[in-house]
Amino acid sequence: MTSHFWHRWFKLGGIPKREREQLESEQIVLLEEGLRGSVTLRKFKGHGRRSRYRKSIIIGAVVVTKKRFVAFSLWRPIVNITLEPEHITKLKVTQHLGARLEIAFEAADFMPGCSGSVCISYKTEKAQAIKRLLSKAARS
Repeated sequence: MTSHFWHRWFKLGGIPKREREQLESEQIVLLEEGLRGSVTLRKFKGHGRRSRYRKSIIIGAVVVTKKRFVAFSLWRPIVNITLEPEHITKLKVTQHLGARLEIAFEAADFMPGCSGSVCISYKTEKAQAIKRLLSKAARS
């Protein structure tokens, strides 16, 4: 699957240089950039925002290293957690129709001062591999 044209032309949905260097030092296991997707907020409160329901289209990236999992929207991390079972088990990772990865979680678990639920959905052919890596981390 090719990356979104905004990523190819303008490098949107990629990983910023500073974060890339840090992630490479942690040994990248899987990297996908320029992914089309969406972020859905339900009953969300925090960071000066309130939203009963809001869905935004994004271009993002997913990185799994030997130490952590990071999901980006444009160049900002939405999820940035270590691969420890107590963190990974708070994520609900599902795969739909082979090429759709969905990551859902309660905002309070990873975003201090926030409440509600967050669902990130990416279109990627590596959805099964990402789900498998995160499931493996949750069991160890």
